[in-house]
Amino acid sequence: QKVSSSKREHRKWIKAAKELLARLQKWTKIGNPNTIHCCKLIEAELESIASGAAEKNTKAKELYDAAILIAGRSGFLCDKGLCCERAALHFHRMDDRNEASYYMKLAVTYYGDWGAAGLVSNIEKKWPKLLE
Repeated sequence: QKVSSSKREHRKWIKAAKELLARLQKWTKIGNPNTIHCCKLIEAELESIASGAAEKNTKAKELYDAAILIAGRSGFLCDKGLCCERAALHFHRMDDRNEASYYMKLAVTYYGDWGAAGLVSNIEKKWPKLLE
């Protein structure tokens, strides 16, 4: 019974993410440029959840990269760090240590540039092997 409860919870969060994505896409469509990177990040996260095949892994990477690029161009350094961190965790789940390490190092750099010493410290404590 715990498994079915967990599956229900999982579906609930996916539904919430899709609803948020739809709302953000509406805002983007009416001209709010500050939501574009958020849309890409949520799309990447949804793709990551569905990942398994190499194609989907590639699609998630493309979406994470787009979110990172757009966040940076829009001046959202903290969000750029978050997108990198989420990409790192995606690749960690995929057992791709090189990509996970690459993105986690970027996350630490962007968080550090933003002045988020606490986030940097937490990542350094939790993911030391990815930062080697």
